[in-house]
Amino acid sequence: MRPRETVKRISPGAVLLSLSLVALSAAQSFDAEEVRELVASGRLNESGDLLQEFLFNATADGDVDILQVLIDFWPDGLHITRGSGETLAHVASFSGQLDALKFLLLRTPEALKAKTEPGLTLWHMAAVNDPQIRAPVFA
Repeated sequence: MRPRETVKRISPGAVLLSLSLVALSAAQSFDAEEVRELVASGRLNESGDLLQEFLFNATADGDVDILQVLIDFWPDGLHITRGSGETLAHVASFSGQLDALKFLLLRTPEALKAKTEPGLTLWHMAAVNDPQIRAPVFA
């Protein structure tokens, strides 16, 4: 007697999680072309948390190529915040990612005045991580 074959049904949530992991993996591996393909495929959604996570990861890693792809796709992403009000510029400043910070400030100069809920500015964030970053960024 042959064992009965079972067909597994995959829930929509599991499919979404799989796509999310693929997308997050692409962002973390610094492959802008893969991110470009994900954007073109329609698997990223402007209102989804995954896109925001992409933006914050690319910013923290200083990957300007991925930032460019994502901001071209979703220009409003320049204005997202997380946690206690950290902007992408706060994350770039804290992470010491000068190129990412320049990229962001050229597109959102008002971010220079942005404060987190506790009142931290880009200056504070830069000083926390690397006091050396203050001079070249804000000269």
